[in-house]
Amino acid sequence: MSGIPNETIKKLINATEEMEEHFPVLVEYYDCIWEFVDYEVVWNIEDIEDELSAREGETYSGEVHRGQYEIGDDYCIFNLNNGCGDIITTIFSTKKRINHA
Repeated sequence: MSGIPNETIKKLINATEEMEEHFPVLVEYYDCIWEFVDYEVVWNIEDIEDELSAREGETYSGEVHRGQYEIGDDYCIFNLNNGCGDIITTIFSTKKRINHA
């Protein structure tokens, strides 16, 4: 647990969106379904749970590079290796987390 307040994460999301209009940044916010399994984060940008489970369609993933931080009740933030040598900070809504047993 990192203890970063939700308001700080909201400011980061807003600043990232504003900055991306002028310069690419390596911070992404996803408001879609996602899961965390074996140090890998997997998400489906169309919110289709069957595709998420099957790793099909608009489903993406990244390997956790430097740990996971649960942020309050609203967000999770990860540093993910995108498979191309970049580390991208990703933020997900905890309300859309899928837990497969």
